[in-house]
Amino acid sequence: EALEAYNAAMKIDGNNAIYYCNRAAAHNKLNNNDQALSDCFRSIEIDPNYSKAYGRLG
Repeated sequence: EALEAYNAAMKIDGNNAIYYCNRAAAHNKLNNNDQALSDCFRSIEIDPNYSKAYGRLG
């Protein structure tokens, strides 16, 4: 459900680093590691100062 919610939110605002970072956490919980990494990197690309995205990479 979380993935669906973040996907819907991202259709409205596709340049929101928080959405990508939170979706990365959801992917991580589902062991979708490649998708989680991709979302973390996209989050950082959008906002290089968003420290939470760097933390999720660790």
